[in-house]
Amino acid sequence: MNTRTLGIIVIGLMGASCITEGNYGTKLGATFCERYEECEPDEFEMEYDSLAACKDEARELFGDTDSDYSDCLNDAGCKFDGAAARACRKSIDDATCDDDLGSAILGDCAQIYDCGDADAAAVTACFTS
Repeated sequence: MNTRTLGIIVIGLMGASCITEGNYGTKLGATFCERYEECEPDEFEMEYDSLAACKDEARELFGDTDSDYSDCLNDAGCKFDGAAARACRKSIDDATCDDDLGSAILGDCAQIYDCGDADAAAVTACFTS
């Protein structure tokens, strides 16, 4: 394989894995649901009719630009952090079935929005409404 072909493949893979504010809910949801279905098949079947149903619900959980959650955080002054979203996805993807997915989500995934300079009361309202 020549260098040019390898470069094109690498660029394609980088674009395919790019997480943006517009797609992070979909990408993180898909990663979470695939891991959940693999690691907890009985619970998964009791909770969801299909992988697609899980992905739909997870997309809302993680938020995306079409969700009230992300709109609320943006309005409060929070900024989306793509590197944090990639770290979150990697944490979920790297989790073994012995790991607690909830801990990965609460840990690495809690920083997808940087709310350091945001209105604290407005941010709190995003999580209570």
